[in-house]
Amino acid sequence: MTIQLGTNSQKTVLKSGGLVGMIQGAVQLTVTNCTCVLTVPKTTQQDYNGGMLSTKKWYSVSGGVVGHLHLEPTISIDNSTTTVSIDTTRSAGGFVGLLQGGYVLISNSISHGSENAYSCGGMIGEANAPGLLTTQTIQVTVDTVKTDIGMSGTYKGGIMGFQSSQATITTQGTNNFNGMCQIGSSC
Repeated sequence: MTIQLGTNSQKTVLKSGGLVGMIQGAVQLTVTNCTCVLTVPKTTQQDYNGGMLSTKKWYSVSGGVVGHLHLEPTISIDNSTTTVSIDTTRSAGGFVGLLQGGYVLISNSISHGSENAYSCGGMIGEANAPGLLTTQTIQVTVDTVKTDIGMSGTYKGGIMGFQSSQATITTQGTNNFNGMCQIGSSC
């Protein structure tokens, strides 16, 4: 599967993923034996321009499989590969761009490519639950994964770029983060 977004600088894609842009609520997604290729060109602005309606100061997030996980979804990714080329404003991840509550298991998988964002992660760009979402559970488990993504941004990490205090990260098996620290905001 190959996903490539256009380069029209008048529009900004807010949430993009190789399979799904956004998952919200108690949804379960299992991805097995999948190869995703995602290209997201440079986002030139933080606004979304619509014909009759425009929003201001939105940010964009992108992930090789899912762009944004929100409000307790459960996602399992096994034996899968992503190749990403992401240039976005907020967060970019090899598998998930932004995790705001939920459970993620990534096992026996690899992410390749390049990311340019505020928060870049080999597996997940950013995990946080701001404001009213601070009661959300965030659990991430990585088991025998590898990343060789080249990253440019404020926070860069093999597992994730930025992690808030309520996120729990568990590593198992043999993981290769290409010499990067696991969590960029902790380095």
